[in-house]
Order: sequence, then C-alpha cells, then structure tokens
Amino acid sequence: RRSRGLGDVYKRHVYRFISMIFIFISGLVIGLLFSPVKDIQNIFEHADFVLAHGLEMFAFFSFTLFLSILIRRTGFALVLLLIYTMMLEPILALYIGYKLEGPEMFFPIKSINLLVPNPFTKYLLMETQQHVKLLSVAVVVVWTAIFNYGSYLLLRKRDLL
Repeated sequence: RRSRGLGDVYKRHVYRFISMIFIFISGLVIGLLFSPVKDIQNIFEHADFVLAHGLEMFAFFSFTLFLSILIRRTGFALVLLLIYTMMLEPILALYIGYKLEGPEMFFPIKSINLLVPNPFTKYLLMETQQHVKLLSVAVVVVWTAIFNYGSYLLLRKRDLL
C-alpha cells in the first residue's frame, strides 16, 4: 500500500527547483539592470549561493519529511518542528557552548541556516560571508542523508513502500 503523502514530496522538490530558478533569474535581471559591471566573470561570481540555497531547501524539506513520517499527525509534526527550531535547538546549542565557534554548526537546523547566511549584515557594517563554506555543505549533506535514510527506514518498517 502506498502513502498518499509521497506525491507531496515530489512537489516539494519541484518547488525547490522553481525557487532556485526564480532566485537565479531575478538576481541576474536585477544585477544586469543596476550594476555598472556586465562581464561574465562578475555575473557568475557568487552563483554558488544559488546552489547552496537549493541544498538548504532540500535539507529542510528532508527534515520536515522525516518529522511528518515520524509523527504521522500534521498538527503535531508542525508544532514539534516549531518547538524544535525555535526553542529546543537554540537552548541546547546555548547549553553546549553557543558562544564558542564550532559546536553549533553541527546541529541540524543551525547547519542548514549557516549554509546561506543573512546578507543584510553587511549593511550593519558587519563582516559577511563571501562564499559557501565546504564544511557547512558537508554537514548539511550528512544531515540530509540521515533524514532521508531515516524516512526510508520508517516507511519500510511501516510497510508503506
């Protein structure tokens, strides 16, 4: 017997791809309109952030898929997602040593959020990340693999595949 929710999983990946394309095209158009520099090297200089955004969305959707298969109830899964992302993980990261540089990047949601940092910090005269860090990509890929494999195991155990 197949689960009805698997069609939604494929839709999410289509939405992720459409979002990547939309961000790429809008960034390209805005950059061409408002930038005095129009050579190919400068246009595609930070294109790695678009791919990182796609990975970020894939990882977060994998996490939500895992929670929805684990919990089975949409409302409870959503509440658990909000509690975990806004309260549990930040408190746990603070307890372990949030002030230290390092341990927080290995938590699932924090690692996903660190992949593409908020670009508006440069307007507050703060240093911003100029490229996607390979360690962040590796951590997110590992978490994504764990979530997808866990989802697969849960579906197989419940005989839904």
